This record gives sequence, C-alpha cells and structure tokens, in this order.
Amino acid sequence: MTLIGGGYAQYAAVDASQCRRLPWGISPADGALAEPLAVALHGITQSGLKPGDTVLIVGAGAIGLAVAFWARRQGARKVVLADLSDLQAQRAMALGATGFVVSHDDIAVQAAAACDGRPDIVFECVGRPGMIDHCISLVRPRGKIVVLGLCTAIDHMDSFRAISKEVTIVMSVFFNMHEFATAIDA
Repeated sequence: MTLIGGGYAQYAAVDASQCRRLPWGISPADGALAEPLAVALHGITQSGLKPGDTVLIVGAGAIGLAVAFWARRQGARKVVLADLSDLQAQRAMALGATGFVVSHDDIAVQAAAACDGRPDIVFECVGRPGMIDHCISLVRPRGKIVVLGLCTAIDHMDSFRAISKEVTIVMSVFFNMHEFATAIDA
C-alpha cells in the first residue's frame, strides 16, 4: 500500500477500479462524504468492535463523526465523542453518539463517566503528536486503541503505560472498495 498525496488537488489521476458511480439523486457534495464514511467503516472493522462494547472517539471531525455513525450501527452500547469544543455535539448526537464531552484536563474523568467506566475501544481521530499516548491513558486495561488520525510528524508515547495496561494499538488507514461501496449506499 502506497500513501500518495494530492487529495486537495484540482485534478488527480486514478485507476478505473477505484471509481464508483454515485446513485441517482446524490449530489457531489453528499458523495464526498463516502470517503470519510469508508475510512471510519474500515476502522470499525479493524477494531473488532462487538455488540455491547463502549467506545470513546477522540476528535469530532468528519472521521470521528463517521466512526460514531458506524459504531452505533455495529451495536456499541455507548458511543462518546470528545473534542476541544461543543461545536459538533448536536451533529454527533444526531449520528448516534450517546454522549459528548468537551476536552479539558479532566477528560479521563468525563469520558469514564459518559462511558460508564473506561471505554473498551478508543478511536484516535485527530492525528496530532501525543494523541496516541493520550488515548492510552483513556482506554481500559486490555482495551484497544484504533488510530485513524493521520499524524505526519514523529510521535512518541509512554510505552511502559501501554505495556502495563496490555493495550492493543491498531493502525488503520484508508478502506477497501467494498467498504467504499457500503459507504456510498449509506
């Protein structure tokens, strides 16, 4: 798998196998949502989420909101989003979130309260240095971190804390064409 930039370019060459026709009546603007929906669906698949799991999503951008959408549809009991402001709170709840917390110094306490304890899975949807380590502090022992945020800088984490908690860290990027088709259908 090769990471090629250019998503914000005016023009881009793609292989025909990567193209899908939008259903009749779907605008190009709505069709653009298929990409974050597919990325989120791939992350949900990679997470091994089971019905009844509790989920915390750090970052309420397009990917984080899409993770909330799929997590509820896959049977997550609690889906809580955490962000720096409450700008996306109403949208998050409309997409299936059961809670929304504004990140402060006490986010671990807020998130644990909203999740009825430490979450089973934390989705990192920010992509900034330090966020993986932050998510390790939030997840339950033997929980899982799924990294969807694309951090292009070198990052560091407290590996002793991760090892002590026996945390599983899953890196997830992009999607497959079946997931993309499912996102278009959604």
